[in-house]
Amino acid sequence: MRMNDDEYEINLLDYWRVIVKRKWVVISCVGALVFFTAIFSFKATPKYKATATLMIEEEASKILSIEDEFGYRQRFADLRFFNTQLKLLQSKSLVKRVARKMDLLSHPLFIKAAGNNNNDQDEKKKIPHNPYSKVSQALLNSLEVSPVRETKLVEVSFTSPDPVFAADLVNTLTEEFVDFY
Repeated sequence: MRMNDDEYEINLLDYWRVIVKRKWVVISCVGALVFFTAIFSFKATPKYKATATLMIEEEASKILSIEDEFGYRQRFADLRFFNTQLKLLQSKSLVKRVARKMDLLSHPLFIKAAGNNNNDQDEKKKIPHNPYSKVSQALLNSLEVSPVRETKLVEVSFTSPDPVFAADLVNTLTEEFVDFY
């Protein structure tokens, strides 16, 4: 038994009739999708990312050895120095210096982070309170340090709802890093 090819043919007009018949269901679904997308878009806080690029180079030594001259140890020493500088860029001490220099305890974004929490009475007895420790931890959470592949460049980025603050923080961080290290 062979069936006609006409029975298996897809007819677009049939699909169109079903869509027209159920137009209010389709319109309702599309409208709800547009409505919820618009609500989410308008309520979301914009995030701005400021990025600075640093070139990390070790100061050259005036005394050269045979190994340095022929490049035996040079690559290994460069890699260690570069990794050390990456860790220093992400260090809490550098971020604390930046927080003090920018006086972030009075900045609106960090007033909550610097505030005292009375629920931690036992913790306060054990550790002396440093107001910049919570601020620096909040900064480290939004800070991103990433090396550029096959170069001596490092990109330092900070994400914040305030674009001017993000740019100022990245600039201050790079200045402090260059001045201190």
